[in-house]
Amino acid sequence: MSSPREVGWLDTNVFVHAQTRDASSAACRALLRALDHGEAAGWLDPVVLHELSYVLPRVLRWDRETVAQYLSAVLLAPGVRVEGGNDVLLDAVVRWARTGAAFADAVLAARAAATDQPVCTVNVTDMARLGARAHAPESS
Repeated sequence: MSSPREVGWLDTNVFVHAQTRDASSAACRALLRALDHGEAAGWLDPVVLHELSYVLPRVLRWDRETVAQYLSAVLLAPGVRVEGGNDVLLDAVVRWARTGAAFADAVLAARAAATDQPVCTVNVTDMARLGARAHAPESS
């Protein structure tokens, strides 16, 4: 089998256009199929997942569970690469879907769990709801 074709960093709009019908849709769907089959390889930044968690419910009217399933499928595509692996981000998607929390908070909670570190935040209760150890900043 040949090496996958490298496409570089994947932007949010590729995922959104793949779900619509416009001049870019067919090419974006083809790229996502290639990523899903391991024929193409691209890097996914957590910022893109965050943006998708915001955009997909607003643009496509998807509910949180549908968005979470889509984000998980993206993360599990053989051609999608995530620095440090996808485990923390898959965990973040689950925490986000389950709690209704902000996506950035879910990522922090997942990173805290993966590294056995607490989250330093004013919103200790929110982090506890996400299953993370947390503490508030202390004055000197």
